[in-house]
Amino acid sequence: MGFNFGRETGGSLYASKEQLVAREREKQHKLALKTNRLRKRREREEEIKLLQRKERKEKTQAMKE
Repeated sequence: MGFNFGRETGGSLYASKEQLVAREREKQHKLALKTNRLRKRREREEEIKLLQRKERKEKTQAMKE
């Protein structure tokens, strides 16, 4: 049905201020979760890259000896 704010019970056609605030808060929360996940993933990828770089460096060092 979509945006039906209790119309059949005589409610307003428009969302109440509380509903709008709650909806906006939910949007912000989802966005925060998403950006948090992306940041954590980026940090993990950086960590993996550094480890791989270190391993390659150690391998080449061992080959030189």
